[in-house]
Amino acid sequence: MTARQSATGCLSCLKKAYGELGFIEYTAEPEPEFKAAANSDSEGVVDFKVYIEEGQRFRIQTIKFLGSGLADEELLKVLKDSERATSLITGSSKKASPS
Repeated sequence: MTARQSATGCLSCLKKAYGELGFIEYTAEPEPEFKAAANSDSEGVVDFKVYIEEGQRFRIQTIKFLGSGLADEELLKVLKDSERATSLITGSSKKASPS
């Protein structure tokens, strides 16, 4: 794994964590700080400061089912499974296991 992939993965994890808390408009701006290694001219260290703007927090207060084709009990079962509900609400590409 490259440093870029690792940094991108960290930012993706932050986005997911904030999204699960209702901050779906979250943005993060990483600011790299490059430092030369003391014992090498060709190597160095990069530290990142990440500036986070949470945005407004969203919460679901009421859900109405219209024309879904599923019984209310089936839909409620899906929504109770938080991982599946999160993927349905946020459009996450992670596949949830069927209940």
